[in-house]
Amino acid sequence: MFRAAPLGATGGATSPKVAWNSGSVSTQDVTLTGTTGGGAYNLVWNGNATSVTAGQSGQFTGTNNLGVAVSNPTFESGDNLTISQSGTMNVIAAGLTIGTLTDSNASGNSAVAGGNITAATLSKTGAGTLSLSGNNSFSGGGSITSGTVVAGSSGALGSSTMTLNGAVISVTNSAVTTLSVPLSIGAAGGTVDNANDLTLSGAITGSSNTLTKTGSGKLSLTGTLGSNKNGVAISLSAGSLDLSGSAKELGGTSTLNGNVTATSTTLNLSQSSVINGTGTLFINGGTIATVFGSTGGSSTINKDVNFANNVALTGASGKSLKFDTGTLSGNGTLTTSGSGGVQLNSTATSSYSGNIVNSTTLTASAQSLAAVSAVATTTNFTIDNKLANTGATVAANITGTGAVFKTSDGDVNLTGINGFSGGLTLTAGGVLVNAANGLGSGTITAANANSKVGLATGSNASVSLNNSVNTGTLATHVMAFSPTAGKTITLNGTVSGSGILKISGGGDLAVANSANNYSGGTEIGTGRIIIADDAALGSGAANFGTTSNSYFVATANITSSRSFTISGTGYTANFDTNGNNMNLIGAISPVSSGGNLNKLGAGTLTLSGISTYAGATTVTAGTLIIGGSGSINSSSGITLNGGTFKNNSTVALTAPLTVNSGTVGGTNLSGVALTIGANQTVSPGNSPGTLAAGATTFSNGGTYVWEINNAAGTAGTNWDLLTVPSMDVSGLSAGGFTVNLVTLVNPGNAAGLADSFNSAVSQSFLFVDAAATISSFAGTAFIIDASSFQNPYGGTWSIKRGDDVSIVGGDDTQLYVSYAAIPEPSAYSACVGLGVVGLALHRRRRKAA
Repeated sequence: MFRAAPLGATGGATSPKVAWNSGSVSTQDVTLTGTTGGGAYNLVWNGNATSVTAGQSGQFTGTNNLGVAVSNPTFESGDNLTISQSGTMNVIAAGLTIGTLTDSNASGNSAVAGGNITAATLSKTGAGTLSLSGNNSFSGGGSITSGTVVAGSSGALGSSTMTLNGAVISVTNSAVTTLSVPLSIGAAGGTVDNANDLTLSGAITGSSNTLTKTGSGKLSLTGTLGSNKNGVAISLSAGSLDLSGSAKELGGTSTLNGNVTATSTTLNLSQSSVINGTGTLFINGGTIATVFGSTGGSSTINKDVNFANNVALTGASGKSLKFDTGTLSGNGTLTTSGSGGVQLNSTATSSYSGNIVNSTTLTASAQSLAAVSAVATTTNFTIDNKLANTGATVAANITGTGAVFKTSDGDVNLTGINGFSGGLTLTAGGVLVNAANGLGSGTITAANANSKVGLATGSNASVSLNNSVNTGTLATHVMAFSPTAGKTITLNGTVSGSGILKISGGGDLAVANSANNYSGGTEIGTGRIIIADDAALGSGAANFGTTSNSYFVATANITSSRSFTISGTGYTANFDTNGNNMNLIGAISPVSSGGNLNKLGAGTLTLSGISTYAGATTVTAGTLIIGGSGSINSSSGITLNGGTFKNNSTVALTAPLTVNSGTVGGTNLSGVALTIGANQTVSPGNSPGTLAAGATTFSNGGTYVWEINNAAGTAGTNWDLLTVPSMDVSGLSAGGFTVNLVTLVNPGNAAGLADSFNSAVSQSFLFVDAAATISSFAGTAFIIDASSFQNPYGGTWSIKRGDDVSIVGGDDTQLYVSYAAIPEPSAYSACVGLGVVGLALHRRRRKAA
């Protein structure tokens, strides 16, 4: 050890001298002898000569030149040493004690080898490289602000905090596995370069400043990293990183291109911090948490993450913990907490197969949940499909008292056995299920215009839901149920809300609860909506929203005063009475214009409102009746392709009527010309009654269904009567037209025995009454089908014109159904003898007419 003083210095002792031993500076020591004295000196090693003689300026310079050698040299505290050139300075084995060791070498390599250095501080300012070995001590720490410091031993940098700002600490010696020096990373960042595995056990601080890891070795940071709200950013460009041990806090933006391991540690993320990079972040137990702060927002990990063991995920208040890009893997249990929430937002399908225990606001993409075994939630749990228009599957069993929310437009298959009770809210897109328990037990709520519950692709079963349903808080909200074709979703719970209930998907939606009170109306999209009670559809209108695939089906007799709408031109309302009677008092109108109506299924559809749709009306089965003061005269035309059409309204029918097959009837077709031919039937009145029609033609193959409930009654009241301005039968061939006789029970008009029919008495019944002569009439043109005439009889039936000699009071403008009794032979003979037969028939026929 030595202290240097200038030549000629005073201090009560011989002036100290310095001399170099002969040889190269890089291999020789500096020796001082003599008594020291004077103040502290800054000694600069210029390294610009190979030897120094007594009193010669050269290797060391200060305020004054160094003199000749003296014995027992020492540096006193406060003497500083600056290295400004490249080369190696060997320290004697006893070591060197100085104030500040400064390396300002601008290029090349400078080295301090040999004994240990004990100094107050280290200052590395030059762009060159400084190599340190030994077990050095820098009690006041130091700063490394330029170039590179090579740590050739574990103690080369001491154990006090070094500020690393724009410079590099490099470890190339494989024998050096640990550095205990604490680091403070400055605004310009700092780099640790290790070709072999290295552990930094000291604390590392630096508010959002970046520590860069280079070199192929693994860097383990076992000390604390960052401090509360002041995390350190890390850039990993080579090798790997281990963040195990004491708590770590990352801040700013870290780019970790390589594998990173954190075992049983707390990894805190400062507000608004981001972790990017390739490779995988292996979390082997411990905690990942965001840190609460008054500024900044959520923290984000954009990197593949493996949860190999149980991990706690915590989002501080207002600082959500987000896993965005990258996939999740592993099978450890994730426990989420904190008021800031946790988000698992991967867009790629993840293989993470563990369980999630949620007590915070958890948002997870369906892709992140693809292989998850179970989710237990006591708070809000949001499932978000990141592939907006593509289905994804969540097979996890979702349980707990929490609520589940579905966001983003794409559908998600929920195939688990889900027992969550907090309800399911659909804020965007839909969920698909295989079974009723896929939706939990709470209320299903619509929160936008595209909310949907459907059956998963390939589902083999229909689903019956006991959940209550809320169609939304706004009239624009839509709660759609989308069973696939051939499948049924049944809603047993109550349906409430201000939004719309919709059927889509091509299957059946059975709305079973008569206590439903939703007010937004019903949208009949692709599929069938099925009800047994009109009250099941709440209080709003029902709209048919497709061109041909919207069906309204009754499974019981119903009466409805609600209005029905058809979306517009080309759209069709399909009413299927399904063997029941459906009485619609409200009007059917288009939303804009046009609109078609189809009557399907057995049973009767009665329209009593004034409908304004302008498209076609088609009857293919059952009966369509226009009743009360109703009208469909706005329709472009009525076509019968089977079934029955009756206008019983007080409003005359003016819409065109085409009968391809089926039956026309009712009471008021006065504005319609009728042709009843092949596969066509006329059935007047309303079982029975009077039908007023326009000019009518009976053609070959046509049928008149004639009903009677009281043979002693009145035509048009107790048996059917067709009144027309003209009747044309001129085109009939022999047996060309059929009249079916049907008896009805009075009252009620069910099929059965008619009142007052006496089979022993001949009688005739007026059934066509024209205003003009019925020309070209031939009784042989008519066939009587009495198979539905249930009263016993033994006589014969025929059709006669009113001017037939057997008809009393008739004329050639009328047609009669005539029954000829076969009297007992003795009675017949007696009547002939007394001339009574004509009188008896005359009296009966007058009554019948």
